[in-house]
Amino acid sequence: MAAPLRALSGTPTCKTPSPLSRPFFQLYGISLPFSGPLGINITNTRADVQQVYEGLMSPQIHSIWLMPSAEDGAFLSSLVADLSGRFGTPLFTPHLTVKGDTDLPMAALAGGIAEAAAAVPAFREAVAAIETSDAYFRSFYARFRISAPLAQLKQRLDSDMADSFMPHVSLLYGPVAPAPKASAAAEFQRMLAGRAIIFDRLCVVRSGQDIPISEWAVIETVELGKNGT
Repeated sequence: MAAPLRALSGTPTCKTPSPLSRPFFQLYGISLPFSGPLGINITNTRADVQQVYEGLMSPQIHSIWLMPSAEDGAFLSSLVADLSGRFGTPLFTPHLTVKGDTDLPMAALAGGIAEAAAAVPAFREAVAAIETSDAYFRSFYARFRISAPLAQLKQRLDSDMADSFMPHVSLLYGPVAPAPKASAAAEFQRMLAGRAIIFDRLCVVRSGQDIPISEWAVIETVELGKNGT
């Protein structure tokens, strides 16, 4: 059995242009060293270069999402749009996060979802309940029980957090007034409790709490039950 994804470590390397390259300085609007009279820009230039280097070397943050089938995804997206229209909250793609906000290298994440997908076929999972909280990204969500397939995916891809796993698909992000949110939750509970959702693929997504929702993007996808080749 392959080692769980948590065992992989390290940060992605980033090859930076030479600080002596004129295009590099021009690209970021930085004057070349010694460009000022008597070299008075040296200190500021070095500080600017350091900031550029730190930006270029910042790790890329990704998440691993378990995705509903196309049909169920369209249905859940319609619910997100409904709630967004009611409350003025952001639109986003419904998903079940298996591993969030990681700086593991992309190659490790892609290999991890390929191995996990090969071991777990597509499956149906019933909505256990509609719940709400004060957390921004878990303000209003469909919760699922920890079934065998979900437990296996979590163990393979994020075993360090397996004990705190609460599988859910968020339907609304952000704070809204408690009374109308509770009313909407009761409405959705009647509509969704017990409804089966098919999950059929894993994705590596550029997403995280510090990345704007509009910039989230799927980077790699593997269908469950497939070997990724």
